[in-house]
Amino acid sequence: MKNRLRRLRVNETMRRLVRENTVQVQDLIYPIFVREGKNIKNPVESMPGICQYSPDRLPEELERVKDSGIPGVLLFGIPARKDEQGSGAYDERGVVQEAVRLIKRKYPGLVVIADVCLCEYTSDGHCGLVDADSGRVLYGKNPEEILPMASTTKIMTALLAIRHGDLQEKVTVGQEVIITESGATLCNIHPGDTLTLEQLLYGLMMPSGNDAGAAIAVHIAGSIEDFADMMNREAWAIGATNTHFVNPHGLHSEDHYTTAYDLYLIFQEAMKEPAFRK
Repeated sequence: MKNRLRRLRVNETMRRLVRENTVQVQDLIYPIFVREGKNIKNPVESMPGICQYSPDRLPEELERVKDSGIPGVLLFGIPARKDEQGSGAYDERGVVQEAVRLIKRKYPGLVVIADVCLCEYTSDGHCGLVDADSGRVLYGKNPEEILPMASTTKIMTALLAIRHGDLQEKVTVGQEVIITESGATLCNIHPGDTLTLEQLLYGLMMPSGNDAGAAIAVHIAGSIEDFADMMNREAWAIGATNTHFVNPHGLHSEDHYTTAYDLYLIFQEAMKEPAFRK
């Protein structure tokens, strides 16, 4: 074959006839960043021509969108406050909710899409959405990825202390509380100190004391190793099968790991205990 079979594109008319894909204004969605506050229009340096708007200044941008013929907008919310629950995402007076109401009232012909990612609303910058009744993951990013768990280990330590100990029992701590690893957070208890198990729990969860975790482990199970075995049995019992513990505090070890989904399961189990919720 001397000549390859191909469509002829010798001129614009022919190219238009054989074109497979086209992009027109009516196919576009316009992104808008909505920031909580008043009289805000902040340029986004990484995206020339794009700004963050407070709800009261949205109309000036929405007029441009409407005049251009773009049929819809995608809203990204920027709240003034963040927390561990991402509560701004479902607050009736949240910034995106206010923006949606404004757009529906003043520009009923515009399609409104809201970004559902929660990371902008959470203090840790992560997000996930799980059906509380079924446990089904509705939205997640790599929920089964194996990762170090660091101090979130202490959720399981607290859970076992509550279920297997007497919170008012006095505990005299031993050498296990001497932790010299660089970067370890401590609540500064010392061998020979006597505290209640409840006080050790506060030392574990409030300042994230690794020494309190070690003291709890030895008190409940007799040793760090035996307590880690208890942790692993409890994890498997609640379905956290991609988790493995080797210590009660989360200091790094290659054999100490979990996943985002398993952490959710462990946290949900801990929340069943009134003492943990307190």
